[in-house]
Amino acid sequence: MPELSSCGTYQTVPSLTEGYAEPALYLQRCERRNNNDAQRKFSLKFALDLWRTELPNGWLGSRIGMKPRCLIEGNASPDNVDSLLRFLYDQGIPSPEIHVIDLIDLAALGRADPRAFYHRANAADLSEVFTNGSIDLLFQDHLLNCAPISHYDAILGEVGRVLSSTGLALVHYTDPSRFPRACGNSLKEWFSVEGTDYRLNMPDFMHQRYLSFPMAERLIETTEGIIMVTLPFGNLEHFTPFEHFEARVANANLKLESRHTMNIIDGEGLDCRRNYCLITPCPR
Repeated sequence: MPELSSCGTYQTVPSLTEGYAEPALYLQRCERRNNNDAQRKFSLKFALDLWRTELPNGWLGSRIGMKPRCLIEGNASPDNVDSLLRFLYDQGIPSPEIHVIDLIDLAALGRADPRAFYHRANAADLSEVFTNGSIDLLFQDHLLNCAPISHYDAILGEVGRVLSSTGLALVHYTDPSRFPRACGNSLKEWFSVEGTDYRLNMPDFMHQRYLSFPMAERLIETTEGIIMVTLPFGNLEHFTPFEHFEARVANANLKLESRHTMNIIDGEGLDCRRNYCLITPCPR
């Protein structure tokens, strides 16, 4: 594969939403998990290797052209841009323009690839960054699992807004169908609720205590699905049944073109069903 040329520098736009607690440590932990996993299940590369087997050679190039504008939403693994460039090259796309958004200022933390444009922005409102129909190929690698369920409609609405009429999105989403029964309702005493959003206000001494909690005791059932308290920082992840996710996709004027599922055990021992979805905009 020839050397891929640089395609830009990062830009910063205001972000109105908080991201993960301890972002630098969170990113370091994600990278350690990837380094300890030969398949790199916690990076975009893992999903792209699956799509390699599902998409015919050259199909993407015929669909979105040789110079598509691509967007990665959420970028916990620093090699995501490189993985995407290699995947697109193998699909016959030599000259993509790649953009990355994240709530974390990745460039300030030294996590920017010089071959992409970086924006600190909220996936629920990209109006200051991208105009209508300006993206040809969009990736979400479990971004929705990292966002409150109450934000799903806005995030998916932005997917539909920024995609071009011939564009497509590869959206990867974990549903809770294989989880153990949630037994963590006692953790709700440490939650504060802002509207329909949950935040964890657990003191440091409790963080150390729940490191020993079994998985079921870190799962909290809500009216919309499951919240998981992740280790070691106490960040919250969110899961709703796939049929609820699919309904929200349709409500955002998007079409689920195809779906592939895979069962994996994640880095914390959780039995996950991952859904790899190819989504397109409905005619406007």
